[in-house]
Amino acid sequence: MGAIILKCPTTGLEYASSLEMDELSFVRSLDLKVSSRCPKCGGEHVFTLRDARLNSNHLAGVSSSPNKDNQSKS
Repeated sequence: MGAIILKCPTTGLEYASSLEMDELSFVRSLDLKVSSRCPKCGGEHVFTLRDARLNSNHLAGVSSSPNKDNQSKS
């Protein structure tokens, strides 16, 4: 599962929506319209998933950087 990443048309900044889906569902739903309150400008934007991207590294509570404790020691 990954977060749907949208780009604010007002500021040009990306933000993670509250929606998550797997890659296959995302690809199958590219024409799905999504309405989102933008944390960057405060506006309400309507997108299709074709205008978004899926970020599977952006999972709630999961860091994309490796944990030093989990790295093998040489």
